Amino acid sequence: PPSPPPKSGLIFVKTYKTASTTVAMILNSIATTLKLHCLHPEEGGWFKEGELKDRASRGQTFGMSYRHITPTVQFDELKSIVPNAMLTTIARDPITKFNSMFNFVKTTRNRYGSINSFIDAVISGEAEVNEMNDLCNNFAYSLSGKKDTLARLSKEESEVYARGMIEKFEEEGMFVMIMERMAESLVVVCEGMGWDCYEGALQFKDTSERKNTDPRNIKCKDPTCRDKILQCNLVDSILYTHYNSLLDSITSTIQGFPEKVEKIKDVMKRSTGNARKYPVSCRRQVKDDFDSLHSCNGNT
Repeated sequence: PPSPPPKSGLIFVKTYKTASTTVAMILNSIATTLKLHCLHPEEGGWFKEGELKDRASRGQTFGMSYRHITPTVQFDELKSIVPNAMLTTIARDPITKFNSMFNFVKTTRNRYGSINSFIDAVISGEAEVNEMNDLCNNFAYSLSGKKDTLARLSKEESEVYARGMIEKFEEEGMFVMIMERMAESLVVVCEGMGWDCYEGALQFKDTSERKNTDPRNIKCKDPTCRDKILQCNLVDSILYTHYNSLLDSITSTIQGFPEKVEKIKDVMKRSTGNARKYPVSCRRQVKDDFDSLHSCNGNT
Protein backbone atom coordinates (compact mmCIF):
# COMPACT_ATOMS: atom_id res chain seq x y z
CA PRO A 1 0.00 0.00 0.00
CA PRO A 2 1.16 3.60 -0.56
CA SER A 3 2.70 5.45 2.38
CA PRO A 4 0.36 7.90 4.14
CA PRO A 5 1.00 11.56 3.30
CA PRO A 6 3.33 13.42 5.69
CA LYS A 7 1.83 15.29 8.60
CA SER A 8 1.63 19.08 8.37
CA GLY A 9 2.29 19.71 12.07
CA LEU A 10 4.42 18.23 14.84
CA ILE A 11 3.80 17.84 18.57
CA PHE A 12 6.83 17.01 20.70
CA VAL A 13 6.01 16.59 24.39
CA LYS A 14 9.07 17.43 26.46
CA THR A 15 10.07 15.13 29.32
CA TYR A 16 12.58 15.68 32.10
CA LYS A 17 16.31 14.91 31.93
CA THR A 18 16.03 13.30 28.50
CA ALA A 19 17.79 15.91 26.30
CA SER A 20 14.30 17.17 25.39
CA THR A 21 15.58 20.76 25.39
CA THR A 22 18.10 19.76 22.70
CA VAL A 23 15.23 18.31 20.65
CA ALA A 24 13.15 21.45 21.25
CA MET A 25 15.99 23.64 19.98
CA ILE A 26 16.38 21.44 16.89
CA LEU A 27 12.65 21.65 16.19
CA ASN A 28 12.65 25.40 16.80
CA SER A 29 15.39 25.78 14.21
CA ILE A 30 13.45 23.68 11.68
CA ALA A 31 10.25 25.63 12.40
CA THR A 32 12.12 28.88 11.71
CA THR A 33 13.18 27.64 8.26
CA LEU A 34 9.76 26.23 7.40
CA LYS A 35 7.92 29.21 8.97
CA LEU A 36 5.78 27.05 11.22
CA HIS A 37 4.00 28.91 14.02
CA CYS A 38 5.08 27.53 17.41
CA LEU A 39 2.88 27.00 20.44
CA HIS A 40 4.02 28.56 23.73
CA PRO A 41 2.34 29.28 27.08
CA GLU A 42 0.60 32.64 27.34
CA GLU A 43 2.53 33.62 30.44
CA GLY A 44 5.01 32.37 33.02
CA GLY A 45 6.61 29.73 30.80
CA TRP A 46 4.11 27.00 31.75
CA PHE A 47 0.68 26.15 30.41
CA LYS A 48 -2.09 26.72 32.93
CA GLU A 49 -4.74 24.10 33.52
CA GLY A 50 -7.34 24.40 30.79
CA GLU A 51 -5.26 26.86 28.74
CA LEU A 52 -4.92 24.69 25.64
CA LYS A 53 -8.64 23.90 25.57
CA ASP A 54 -9.50 27.58 25.97
CA ARG A 55 -7.15 28.72 23.24
CA ALA A 56 -8.33 26.01 20.85
CA SER A 57 -11.93 27.14 21.46
CA ARG A 58 -10.85 30.62 20.35
CA GLY A 59 -9.76 29.16 17.02
CA GLN A 60 -6.01 29.27 17.60
CA THR A 61 -3.94 26.72 15.70
CA PHE A 62 -0.20 26.16 15.41
CA GLY A 63 2.21 24.21 13.25
CA MET A 64 4.49 22.93 16.00
CA SER A 65 4.65 22.39 19.75
CA TYR A 66 7.81 21.44 21.65
CA ARG A 67 7.19 22.48 25.26
CA HIS A 68 6.51 20.79 28.59
CA ILE A 69 2.76 20.28 28.86
CA THR A 70 1.57 20.81 32.40
CA PRO A 71 -0.08 20.17 34.74
CA THR A 72 -1.29 17.12 32.78
CA VAL A 73 -1.04 16.06 29.15
CA GLN A 74 -4.37 16.00 27.31
CA PHE A 75 -3.69 14.63 23.84
CA ASP A 76 -7.08 15.60 22.40
CA GLU A 77 -6.49 19.24 23.37
CA LEU A 78 -2.98 19.19 21.90
CA LYS A 79 -4.20 17.69 18.65
CA SER A 80 -6.96 20.27 18.31
CA ILE A 81 -4.55 23.19 18.64
CA VAL A 82 -1.80 21.55 16.50
CA PRO A 83 -3.94 19.74 13.90
CA ASN A 84 -2.80 16.96 11.57
CA ALA A 85 0.33 16.52 13.68
CA MET A 86 2.88 13.81 14.20
CA LEU A 87 2.95 13.10 17.95
CA THR A 88 6.27 12.36 19.61
CA THR A 89 8.19 12.48 22.88
CA ILE A 90 11.53 11.17 24.18
CA ALA A 91 12.61 8.52 26.70
CA ARG A 92 15.90 7.78 28.45
CA ASP A 93 17.37 4.79 30.26
CA PRO A 94 15.67 5.10 33.68
CA ILE A 95 18.90 4.44 35.59
CA THR A 96 20.87 7.32 34.07
CA LYS A 97 17.75 9.49 34.12
CA PHE A 98 17.36 8.85 37.85
CA ASN A 99 21.03 9.65 38.50
CA SER A 100 20.73 12.91 36.59
CA MET A 101 17.51 13.99 38.31
CA PHE A 102 18.65 12.94 41.80
CA ASN A 103 21.72 15.15 41.51
CA PHE A 104 19.78 17.96 39.83
CA VAL A 105 17.18 18.21 42.61
CA LYS A 106 19.70 19.10 45.27
CA THR A 107 17.14 19.49 48.05
CA THR A 108 16.21 15.83 47.68
CA ARG A 109 19.81 14.66 47.32
CA ASN A 110 20.90 16.64 50.39
CA ARG A 111 17.91 15.50 52.45
CA TYR A 112 18.49 11.77 51.92
CA GLY A 113 22.23 11.67 51.28
CA SER A 114 22.10 8.45 49.26
CA ILE A 115 19.98 6.74 46.65
CA ASN A 116 19.31 3.79 48.95
CA SER A 117 17.98 6.07 51.68
CA PHE A 118 15.67 7.82 49.23
CA ILE A 119 14.26 4.58 47.78
CA ASP A 120 13.73 3.22 51.30
CA ALA A 121 11.76 6.39 52.10
CA VAL A 122 9.65 5.89 48.98
CA ILE A 123 8.86 2.29 49.91
CA SER A 124 7.99 3.21 53.49
CA GLY A 125 5.83 6.14 52.39
CA GLU A 126 8.01 8.71 54.13
CA ALA A 127 9.16 10.53 50.97
CA GLU A 128 7.25 13.61 49.83
CA VAL A 129 4.87 13.11 46.89
CA ASN A 130 6.65 15.69 44.74
CA GLU A 131 9.99 13.95 45.40
CA MET A 132 8.55 10.61 44.33
CA ASN A 133 6.99 12.07 41.20
CA ASP A 134 10.31 13.68 40.22
CA LEU A 135 12.31 10.48 40.60
CA CYS A 136 10.01 7.49 40.32
CA ASN A 137 8.43 6.52 37.00
CA ASN A 138 8.69 10.19 36.04
CA PHE A 139 8.44 9.52 32.29
CA ALA A 140 5.16 7.64 32.72
CA TYR A 141 3.87 10.16 35.27
CA SER A 142 4.61 13.13 32.99
CA LEU A 143 2.69 11.58 30.08
CA SER A 144 -0.11 9.88 32.00
CA GLY A 145 -2.55 12.79 31.87
CA LYS A 146 -3.17 12.24 35.59
CA LYS A 147 -1.79 13.52 38.87
CA ASP A 148 -1.65 10.12 40.58
CA THR A 149 1.82 9.14 41.82
CA LEU A 150 3.28 5.98 40.30
CA ALA A 151 6.12 5.59 42.79
CA ARG A 152 4.86 2.69 44.88
CA LEU A 153 3.39 0.27 42.34
CA SER A 154 4.04 -3.43 42.76
CA LYS A 155 5.69 -5.44 39.99
CA GLU A 156 2.31 -6.69 38.79
CA GLU A 157 0.77 -3.20 38.96
CA SER A 158 3.73 -1.75 37.08
CA GLU A 159 3.40 -4.29 34.28
CA VAL A 160 -0.34 -3.61 33.93
CA TYR A 161 0.18 0.15 33.98
CA ALA A 162 2.95 0.00 31.37
CA ARG A 163 0.79 -2.14 29.06
CA GLY A 164 -2.00 0.41 29.41
CA MET A 165 0.31 3.27 28.47
CA ILE A 166 1.65 1.38 25.45
CA GLU A 167 -1.92 0.79 24.27
CA LYS A 168 -2.75 4.47 24.85
CA PHE A 169 0.31 5.64 22.91
CA GLU A 170 -0.54 3.29 20.04
CA GLU A 171 -4.06 4.71 19.98
CA GLU A 172 -2.70 8.26 19.91
CA GLY A 173 -0.07 7.45 17.26
CA MET A 174 2.82 8.39 19.56
CA PHE A 175 6.39 7.90 18.39
CA VAL A 176 8.83 7.69 21.31
CA MET A 177 12.34 8.92 20.53
CA ILE A 178 15.26 7.42 22.45
CA MET A 179 17.78 9.86 23.94
CA GLU A 180 20.73 7.52 23.52
CA ARG A 181 19.79 7.11 19.84
CA MET A 182 19.13 10.74 18.98
CA ALA A 183 20.22 10.71 15.32
CA GLU A 184 18.25 7.53 14.58
CA SER A 185 15.18 8.99 16.26
CA LEU A 186 15.49 12.23 14.29
CA VAL A 187 15.58 10.29 11.02
CA VAL A 188 12.21 8.74 11.92
CA VAL A 189 10.76 12.18 12.70
CA CYS A 190 12.11 13.67 9.46
CA GLU A 191 10.74 10.76 7.43
CA GLY A 192 7.36 11.01 9.15
CA MET A 193 7.17 14.74 8.44
CA GLY A 194 8.50 14.52 4.90
CA TRP A 195 11.38 16.85 5.79
CA ASP A 196 14.67 16.74 3.90
CA CYS A 197 17.00 16.78 6.90
CA TYR A 198 19.99 15.32 5.13
CA GLU A 199 21.53 17.91 2.81
CA GLY A 200 21.72 20.98 5.04
CA ALA A 201 18.63 22.85 3.80
CA LEU A 202 17.26 22.51 7.32
CA GLN A 203 19.84 23.77 9.80
CA PHE A 204 19.83 22.25 13.29
CA LYS A 205 22.63 21.79 15.76
CA ASP A 206 23.15 19.09 18.34
CA THR A 207 23.92 20.29 21.85
CA SER A 208 25.30 18.31 24.74
CA GLU A 209 23.28 17.82 27.89
CA ARG A 210 24.26 20.35 30.51
CA LYS A 211 26.90 18.76 32.71
CA ASN A 212 26.47 18.79 36.46
CA THR A 213 30.01 18.86 37.83
CA ASP A 214 29.13 19.19 41.51
CA PRO A 215 31.70 17.05 43.40
CA ARG A 216 28.91 15.92 45.73
CA ASN A 217 27.12 14.17 42.87
CA ILE A 218 26.02 10.64 43.68
CA LYS A 219 26.32 8.01 40.97
CA CYS A 220 24.73 4.61 40.81
CA LYS A 221 26.79 2.04 38.92
CA ASP A 222 26.75 -1.32 40.69
CA PRO A 223 23.92 -3.85 40.09
CA THR A 224 22.58 -3.56 43.65
CA CYS A 225 22.08 0.16 43.29
CA ARG A 226 20.50 -0.24 39.85
CA ASP A 227 18.05 -2.79 41.25
CA LYS A 228 17.19 -0.33 44.00
CA ILE A 229 16.34 2.40 41.49
CA LEU A 230 14.16 0.03 39.49
CA GLN A 231 12.06 -0.66 42.57
CA CYS A 232 10.30 2.63 41.90
CA ASN A 233 10.98 2.91 38.15
CA LEU A 234 9.72 -0.37 36.77
CA VAL A 235 7.02 1.24 34.61
CA ASP A 236 9.60 3.52 32.99
CA SER A 237 11.97 0.57 32.54
CA ILE A 238 9.31 -1.48 30.74
CA LEU A 239 8.41 1.48 28.52
CA TYR A 240 12.04 2.25 27.70
CA THR A 241 12.77 -1.37 26.76
CA HIS A 242 9.64 -1.55 24.61
CA TYR A 243 10.27 1.68 22.69
CA ASN A 244 13.97 1.02 22.26
CA SER A 245 13.05 -2.28 20.60
CA LEU A 246 10.26 -0.65 18.60
CA LEU A 247 12.74 1.88 17.20
CA ASP A 248 14.67 -1.04 15.69
CA SER A 249 11.50 -2.26 13.99
CA ILE A 250 10.63 1.18 12.63
CA THR A 251 14.09 1.96 11.31
CA SER A 252 14.31 -1.39 9.53
CA THR A 253 11.55 -0.19 7.19
CA ILE A 254 13.30 3.07 6.19
CA GLN A 255 15.14 2.83 2.89
CA GLY A 256 18.78 3.90 3.13
CA PHE A 257 18.49 4.29 6.89
CA PRO A 258 22.21 3.91 7.85
CA GLU A 259 23.22 6.55 5.31
CA LYS A 260 20.49 8.90 6.50
CA VAL A 261 21.70 8.56 10.11
CA GLU A 262 25.22 9.55 9.08
CA LYS A 263 23.89 12.51 7.11
CA ILE A 264 21.84 13.70 10.09
CA LYS A 265 24.92 13.48 12.30
CA ASP A 266 26.90 15.49 9.75
CA VAL A 267 24.23 18.19 9.54
CA MET A 268 24.13 18.50 13.34
CA LYS A 269 27.91 18.67 13.47
CA ARG A 270 28.33 21.30 10.74
CA SER A 271 25.26 23.44 11.37
CA THR A 272 25.52 26.68 13.30
CA GLY A 273 21.76 26.72 13.73
CA ASN A 274 19.61 29.46 12.31
CA ALA A 275 17.23 30.36 15.09
CA ARG A 276 17.16 32.46 18.20
CA LYS A 277 16.30 30.71 21.44
CA TYR A 278 12.55 30.34 21.57
CA PRO A 279 10.72 32.66 24.02
CA VAL A 280 9.61 31.68 27.51
CA SER A 281 6.06 32.73 26.69
CA CYS A 282 4.27 33.55 23.45
CA ARG A 283 4.58 36.98 21.88
CA ARG A 284 1.51 39.17 22.36
CA GLN A 285 2.83 41.92 20.09
CA VAL A 286 4.24 41.18 16.65
CA LYS A 287 7.08 43.44 15.51
CA ASP A 288 9.15 41.09 13.32
CA ASP A 289 9.27 37.58 11.84
CA PHE A 290 10.48 36.09 15.14
CA ASP A 291 7.47 37.51 17.00
CA SER A 292 5.16 36.27 14.25
CA LEU A 293 6.37 32.66 14.46
CA HIS A 294 6.00 32.72 18.25
CA SER A 295 2.81 34.79 18.40
CA CYS A 296 0.11 33.90 20.92
CA ASN A 297 -2.41 33.80 18.06
CA GLY A 298 -0.51 31.30 15.91
CA ASN A 299 -2.03 30.82 12.47
CA THR A 300 -5.08 32.97 13.23
